[in-house]
Amino acid sequence: MAKWIWIDMTTGPHILFFEPLIKMLEGEGVEFLITVRPYQHSIELLEQKKLDYRIIGKHYGKNELRKAFGLFLRSFLLWKEIMKQKDQISFSITHDSPYCSIASNFAGIHCLWTTDNDKAKYTIIPSVKFADKVIIPKFVPKENFVKMGTKEEKIIQYPGLKEEVYLWDFKPNKKYLE
Repeated sequence: MAKWIWIDMTTGPHILFFEPLIKMLEGEGVEFLITVRPYQHSIELLEQKKLDYRIIGKHYGKNELRKAFGLFLRSFLLWKEIMKQKDQISFSITHDSPYCSIASNFAGIHCLWTTDNDKAKYTIIPSVKFADKVIIPKFVPKENFVKMGTKEEKIIQYPGLKEEVYLWDFKPNKKYLE
């Protein structure tokens, strides 16, 4: 039975970030379980990119109490969904989704969690606690993540920006400004 990579996406830019990786690995026979919450045109973008997905949960708004409730609820809903297919999933990877790292941890699935900044403490702190690896750009000081509870041995740094990942094949239209 083929193994899958589970990717949880919480905003539209995450779709752009993961699309090149998905397309490349699909060409090598890798299958994906993509979960998403409807937020920032994520569903429309997944449709446009012709990526299969499952909607799990929703965006719970800006209110701190609703966000905390949403963190537990969506993590539980994801855990419940992936437990049905746990034997098929090799590992999970996500950009900024604390839900994925929490659900993966409770399901016993290895989680790679990535972000491109150290500003969203309320997302970072629960994410790094439950993720197996934390992947950040070299320009973000890893000490900032250690201060937020990340074990230093979990941190992997890469040279560059996330935009370089999803714009790697961009070719500008030289006639655009005309």
